[in-house]
Amino acid sequence: MATKGKAGTPETVSTVEGKTAELRPAQRAVMDMLRKMEQAATVDAGDSGQAFAGDDIASILLAETEEQMWESDELPGFNAKVISGCELEIHGFEIKFSNSVSQEISTMFIGPETGRKMYLLVHSARLNRAGNEQKYKLPEVGEEFVWNTSARYIVGKLFWMWQHGYFANGGTVKCRIQGTDLGDGKSVEKLKELSAPTVGGVTEQASEPPF
Repeated sequence: MATKGKAGTPETVSTVEGKTAELRPAQRAVMDMLRKMEQAATVDAGDSGQAFAGDDIASILLAETEEQMWESDELPGFNAKVISGCELEIHGFEIKFSNSVSQEISTMFIGPETGRKMYLLVHSARLNRAGNEQKYKLPEVGEEFVWNTSARYIVGKLFWMWQHGYFANGGTVKCRIQGTDLGDGKSVEKLKELSAPTVGGVTEQASEPPF
């Protein structure tokens, strides 16, 4: 239980390890986000946490048509890096606990009470053909699809929007995913506000001034 300190000093907060620590306002905001995420999180039934040698061909075997069969090995598990560059309409998201026991998965989104890693399943649709230069086969424009992310800047912004009611009553948010290449196959993905209206399947670019 938090206790009020002297004027001008932070409150004392009991941590999950049972120790007492003083949290700065920034730390308190992050802990509050983690607690609320943890309270809302559910287990992803599709995430067993255990890899299976046949996972990579399952989509082929489960294809319902010949067309799906031919394309099934081109479909990645969508995440922020795969759809970087896309302009999206985001319809909302689900908070999920990860069942993965891999120590290679590094994330700051860990439940304070359970110690379990968390990520988001984001429901979106592409607004236009932006991002088509990707080597992956992307969802068709207007087709709703789900992608997962634990990218800290994306989760932070989506959490803020959720807390401020942006997705309430069917609300949506239009934005784009922008990635910064860090080298060695690593990148940082962020959500950015659309700077121009979407027209005719592509984003209309503002004309440069003649000087």
